[in-house]
Amino acid sequence: MMIRCENCFSKYDEKFDFCPYCGHEEGSGAAEAFCLPPGTKIAGRYLIGQLLGIGGFGITYKAWDENFENIVAIKEYFPSGLVNRTVGSTEIIVVAGKRKQEFSVGLNRFLEEARNTAKFSKHKNIVNVYDYFEENNTAYFVMEFLDGVTLSEKLQELGTPLPCEDCISIVESVCEALSAVHKENILHRDVSPDNIMLCKDGSVKLFDFGAARFSANAAEDTMVTVIVKPGFAPPEQYDRVNHQDARTDIYALGATLYYALTGCKPEESTNRKIKDELVPPEQLVTSISHNVNNAILRAMAMEQQYRFQTVEEFAQALITEKKIEDPEELRDRKKRRRRRGILGAVAGVAAIFIAFGIRWFVQKDANTLPAAAITVWYIEEGEEDIDRLTGMETITENFMAGYDDIEVEIVGIARDEYEEMLRQAIADGDLPEVFEVTALAEDYSDYTTLLSSVFKKDKKNEYLNNLREELASDLQYPTGMLIPVIYVNTSTGVTLDDTSSLEGITQDASNYLVSDEAAARMYNALYGEETLAASENALELFESGDYAVLLGTSADYFSIKTAMVGHYSILIPDTENATYTYANLWSVHDDLEKEENKVAKAFLAYLLDNVSQEILHYGDANDYAMPVEETALQDYLELYSEFVNAGVTDYLARPYVAPQ
Repeated sequence: MMIRCENCFSKYDEKFDFCPYCGHEEGSGAAEAFCLPPGTKIAGRYLIGQLLGIGGFGITYKAWDENFENIVAIKEYFPSGLVNRTVGSTEIIVVAGKRKQEFSVGLNRFLEEARNTAKFSKHKNIVNVYDYFEENNTAYFVMEFLDGVTLSEKLQELGTPLPCEDCISIVESVCEALSAVHKENILHRDVSPDNIMLCKDGSVKLFDFGAARFSANAAEDTMVTVIVKPGFAPPEQYDRVNHQDARTDIYALGATLYYALTGCKPEESTNRKIKDELVPPEQLVTSISHNVNNAILRAMAMEQQYRFQTVEEFAQALITEKKIEDPEELRDRKKRRRRRGILGAVAGVAAIFIAFGIRWFVQKDANTLPAAAITVWYIEEGEEDIDRLTGMETITENFMAGYDDIEVEIVGIARDEYEEMLRQAIADGDLPEVFEVTALAEDYSDYTTLLSSVFKKDKKNEYLNNLREELASDLQYPTGMLIPVIYVNTSTGVTLDDTSSLEGITQDASNYLVSDEAAARMYNALYGEETLAASENALELFESGDYAVLLGTSADYFSIKTAMVGHYSILIPDTENATYTYANLWSVHDDLEKEENKVAKAFLAYLLDNVSQEILHYGDANDYAMPVEETALQDYLELYSEFVNAGVTDYLARPYVAPQ
């Protein structure tokens, strides 16, 4: 008589003492002591068979569905380190009592994985999920049994890379799967050769959504360890607070293609962050076209903004004949474009000024400033603060061009080193003539001179005069400003129709954050509040989806628009009054020769010239301030029209109230 193997479910003659197909002997027990033994029935219909795999969060079995008489795969929630199972028992035991909440959160995520993956059960390139349920003190979900090998297994079996055409075909199929997933605001976050199945029928299936982020419940994500695969995970996936979006999956898919084409696992992104030594794939496999090489490098760019923004773009780049730029070419082009824009703006505006004789330094005597050499220190916000470096260089060159015997040296210093170097310069008696004092911990007023004479040049500047209300004296000179902006994470489903009152926003403390102290002061001033305070790591928590609303400033815009493409909206407070605060402050050393003092103050005045303001705040400048000079401000708002669409023009026209 023919019987069915309780391990692989093949039929064989009962005269054999073991299954001739898999070698299983009936009643021989589980492959591992903590696994369900073959023959175990769950949900009244599924017979557990052979072990297919064990991961950090679950065990996958081959199973037989008695109702439909077909083979399925069943995944059991079994988080390593949190649970165990005694031999002969089906129920699991939570062994770490203090971590029961972690187990419970993980259990809910496991079921959420099943529910959300089931949305794609009709997609040809995503594993089908048929059922999910709780039993044995844990949870299970039932999915199609994929008859084939993973891409990783295929590569190990061959011992050589796959042909380029085959690799691109596989990646195109995965792109179709990810396209559907991303449209539902879901990130897979574990795309790798291990999770791509090459089925015997020729289909390609993406599976294992165990690390996926299905919603805005990122707070729950932080309670369950996310396992990243070295070589395939982008740098942002290693950060506890990070900015993940579709480009996170694109990096992983690019790394998967790199591996399949070359046979070499890509350099780990954490290492690349320190020193990027990723070998271009065309140097490893000469038959790869230059466009495919560049498409892979684009997908694997360390900076998210240089990757493809959608999987559709990536798929198209792999087959197009149109030239694809690699990340380095994109960086260079961005720098050239910005510099051309800066220099073009300078040249254009300067030509107008000169033509009409109103450029700030065109005076009765073009050489009214005495001969002097000064040094200017400014704060760099990052190692690659190219925008501000370029801007400061251009402003300095332009300033010196108006005089015969003026020398200005600019020195950019990283923020984490800046204040210590300032203290040392004071101790050494070598303080620069002009230095930035934005957001410093200490007060340096004892070493600075009054700037009343500089302010007089701008007595008609309403924004500057309003900002001066915040300053205790004329020892600091503001050259940029911030305005309050309310940001909404649209992926949370929250909308804000009424921004005239904070009541709807602040009634639930778990729903909103305040980005920083500057924001807190402005919102308190606008709404007559006294209780709002800055939230720790506010921007990161908002971008990761933990909170629906950020009471922020215009400075947050550049990070949000990059990290949350298509998933945010902005609102300008609809209040009777307007408020804003300074973003950049400068001072002049008080112990200077008369000539140096005059040139230093003239340089500060030049920072308020609309040409300089255009340069300082052109593009995504890393100081993120808005111009104080009115003409430059209008150009700025034209460039970032989202602010205008949100009502910033009307807002700035309202009566000003100083933040306290």
